[in-house]
Amino acid sequence: GQTANNYFGIKATGGWRGERVATSTQEYVGGGFRTEQAAFRAYSGTAESFADYAALLKRLPRYADAIGSGSDIRGFAEALQRGGYATDPDYARKIEAIAKGPTLNRALARLDIDDARHAPPVPAAARSMLAAGGLGGF
Repeated sequence: GQTANNYFGIKATGGWRGERVATSTQEYVGGGFRTEQAAFRAYSGTAESFADYAALLKRLPRYADAIGSGSDIRGFAEALQRGGYATDPDYARKIEAIAKGPTLNRALARLDIDDARHAPPVPAAARSMLAAGGLGGF
């Protein structure tokens, strides 16, 4: 029932001192999914969520390959997965399917972001969205 504006599923671990919300999440452990309770970061709005995501990727060396992947959506997602961003072994494939899928295409077209009406729209749109957080090289 709480709004966290956490568009990237970033958990409130380590030294996180900001707002947080607790919710159920699916984690892949020991060969299967299980439901766990976890604390996630909460943001005041979309811009704060994007800025924190970009800062997290830039700050942690384990995500350096993701930042260096350019417009390769699958490479970006695989590098995040290798860096420990998600426990789901199918994470990269799922992210790629969302990024190249019709739902995101339609949403971006409605917003008139970059070349949203022409496949594949996401690399340019992702660069635009993450540039605000200092990841212009994505």
